[in-house]
Amino acid sequence: MRVPTRTALLAVTGNAVLMGAAGVSAPLGWVLVPGVAGMSARPRVAVLVSGWAAVLVAVSVMLPIIPGHRGDGLSLTASAVCLSAVPLLAWARQHAETSRLAQVEAALPAVTTSTVGRAGTRVAMAVSRIPGEVAALVHTADGGARALVGMVMGHATDPARCAAWAEKTFEWAAAQPDLTLDDLPAVLEPVVHRWVGEGYLSVTLIEISDHGQVDTLRCGGPEIIAQPAVPDGHPAPGPVIADAGPGGIPLGLGAQPPSRRHLPGNARIAIVTAVYATAHYDDYLTAVERALAADTVEIAAVALLLAGDPSSPASMAGPALVLDAANGAQ
Repeated sequence: MRVPTRTALLAVTGNAVLMGAAGVSAPLGWVLVPGVAGMSARPRVAVLVSGWAAVLVAVSVMLPIIPGHRGDGLSLTASAVCLSAVPLLAWARQHAETSRLAQVEAALPAVTTSTVGRAGTRVAMAVSRIPGEVAALVHTADGGARALVGMVMGHATDPARCAAWAEKTFEWAAAQPDLTLDDLPAVLEPVVHRWVGEGYLSVTLIEISDHGQVDTLRCGGPEIIAQPAVPDGHPAPGPVIADAGPGGIPLGLGAQPPSRRHLPGNARIAIVTAVYATAHYDDYLTAVERALAADTVEIAAVALLLAGDPSSPASMAGPALVLDAANGAQ
């Protein structure tokens, strides 16, 4: 709680009057309240509070109408040192609070939503902000979009730097009209190989066309689950594996990229990381089905961030992408 400027100055003034009326001359009585008021305020206000308290101390010494602060050099020096430290302590407190807030904010998941093309494909990408996660969504000139979802895995030297370079390279390459989805793994491979060290990049690349067709390339990414849309009055079918099988080898290992897969339209599709699939190895289909049952793609994407206990930061499994291809091409 921050003390307002007027309240802090009134408290310091009232304390000086009370100390003089009570005949208190010890430095502690004259600097305790200004110190508490200053440290409870913003640094700039703390400077003003300390300066005003110093003025009141000086007035009480120079105009001893009533007993005031002690006039010896040692007492004045002690009070001056204490009042000078108040703004520094106020700044240290504000800096600590700002750092804590930044850490909390950095630990919170973030969700990016977008509507792609004339088909109105609704896309939500959630990121958990853990080191090594790779997530990017780029709108293309033809009205579609391309996305990248994955994690730096293995014994990577610097997962965060590798992820950052992979995202930058993808964002540049995805916007190039002369590069197809099948070309992107070859563009990313040397960048990943340079920065990943002894690790690798397990990713899924996604392309959404202007008319709603969804294609994917899995370079180490897990199987892709789709929940078909349900017409009104019909029973809900179960989820289907829209892109089954092992997929391609992760980037950074020098393997040839896989062929693209066409995903079904009229479905809600989930694309997660290999970390999520590994954590849910015994209930992968069920866990994704529960997430896809959410009211919106945003809620579903956030649900797919968790690989375990929601109360533990270690449960985050990297980014997730959910899209509603209800109007997409079959």
